[in-house]
Amino acid sequence: MIAQLHLPVHLGGFGYLSLELISPSLYVSATIGYALFGARTIGAPTELGISSVRMQGALDMLAVKYPVLRAQVALLFQQPWNREQLCKLVDHEKWSEPIHRYQFQALVDSSAARDRVRLLCLQNSHSGAWLNICPSAAAGLRLGNPEFNIVSRFRLGCDILPQFPRNCALCGGLVMHTGTTCCAASKMA
Repeated sequence: MIAQLHLPVHLGGFGYLSLELISPSLYVSATIGYALFGARTIGAPTELGISSVRMQGALDMLAVKYPVLRAQVALLFQQPWNREQLCKLVDHEKWSEPIHRYQFQALVDSSAARDRVRLLCLQNSHSGAWLNICPSAAAGLRLGNPEFNIVSRFRLGCDILPQFPRNCALCGGLVMHTGTTCCAASKMA
C-alpha cells in the first residue's frame, strides 16, 4: 500500500513521490542541465559536470538499481557527448518515468490476482482525475473527509467499510471488499 502511494497518479498512485526514489535521477538531470548551461553561457567544457566522481557514482547506482535505465546511462558514458542527446536527457521525466514504471511493475508482480487487476485498471487515463482537480465547494468539486476516505480506500484496495458487518442483509452472503455488492449477487450477474 505504501509503494502505491508513492507512484504517480497515472500509474495508480497518489502522487506522493518519494524523494529517496527520485533523488538520484534529479541529481543526474540537474547536473546535465548545469553542464549544458555552463557550456552555453561561459564556454565551459560539457565534460566538467558529467565526468565528476559524484555523477559517475549516481549513474552507476541508477544502472544497477534500475536496469531499465542502463541504455540512458550508457549514453552518458559515451564520449564525446552529443549535445542533442544531452538536451533530451535534461528532462527529469526521462529519468524518473522508467523508475516509476519499474516500481509499478514490481508492485503488480508481487500482488494477488484481485489487486493486480485493480492496479492495472488504475492506469486508465481518467481513473485518477479526482486527484488532480482543484477542490471547489461552489462547483461541487470538494470531497469531504468521509468521501475522501472511501475513494482513497477503494483506490488502495482496502476494505471500504471495515466497521460494518461483512454479511449481506438480504441473502446472508459475504459482502465483497468494495462494499457495493455481495459475492452471491456478483456471481449471478
